[in-house]
Amino acid sequence: MVIYERSKTLLLIGFAIITVGASVYFMLASFGKNSQFDHNNINEKNQGAKSFLSSVDYFFMENEKPRLYLNGETLVMYENGNTGKVIIPNGKAYMENGTEIKYYAKEGTWDRNKDLIELSEDVKMETVDSFIESNQAKYNMKKEILNYDGNVKTKTISKENGDTIFVDAARATSWLNLKKTSFQEKVSGHIVRKRVYEDRVYFSADLLNFDLFTHIIDLLGQVTIKHQEITAEALKGEIHLKEYNKKLKYYALSDDVKLQQNLILSHNKKITRRAFAERLEGIMSEEKIILTGNPKVFQERDVVKGNRIILRGDTETVEVDDAITNVIVK
Repeated sequence: MVIYERSKTLLLIGFAIITVGASVYFMLASFGKNSQFDHNNINEKNQGAKSFLSSVDYFFMENEKPRLYLNGETLVMYENGNTGKVIIPNGKAYMENGTEIKYYAKEGTWDRNKDLIELSEDVKMETVDSFIESNQAKYNMKKEILNYDGNVKTKTISKENGDTIFVDAARATSWLNLKKTSFQEKVSGHIVRKRVYEDRVYFSADLLNFDLFTHIIDLLGQVTIKHQEITAEALKGEIHLKEYNKKLKYYALSDDVKLQQNLILSHNKKITRRAFAERLEGIMSEEKIILTGNPKVFQERDVVKGNRIILRGDTETVEVDDAITNVIVK
């Protein structure tokens, strides 16, 4: 059992290279200033701790490829030799294709047998696509899966169109090799358009699936999308980041669609337009909303019905195909 003593002067005490099969472990450790474990060593020993090292730099290579770099204020190694606890872990993990995953936290553990990194308290991570913050995180190095838990906040910049997507949730899972992330519980967020003159899109849902290969965001549960003066609700939704500047839908809602739109007409007259349909499509390039599936629009005392209804931004006109009633608000 090795327990380091406090010292104001850094003194090199450890330097090791361990080779196990195709795996290489390299560790540099030194005595250092007070650590969080100075007054808790007995508790850690009771849990099986066998050594305490400070100012640690740890490298792990497998099949001549870097897999993990770990810097920590303090490293506690346990009797099984394959598990360690780290204070202020800060480093990088590497995917099979060499992609870096940067991480930081106040505390963490690494289980060498399970290839599992666990981080807690003020967790910050950065992948090739996203910046992530959470209370806790787990990274399975073999499966290349990241799990976040507690106050999850992410920022992703779409390489397709330059939009920045912010998503908050209680929990999330990322399949890094598939470029997919699933957000669960209290999901909300917004999209900041690359062009500053374009309005933001706000959304919320019970479940959100984000696919960076297809550039599609799927929304499930109690779904809400807000854009300009329009608020729409449904049980399913989708946002197409790839097609925003074409004459194709940017977002769509389906299954019990409800829409509310605030209009300011001539002479500053304000009205609220409400609509119901089975499907809604938002065409951003033309600033129009298309309603299908027995759509109905309620405008003051008027009701508009048809097979297909088009609403255009903050305008007076309601376009209807096969209309039962046609209304133009003035």
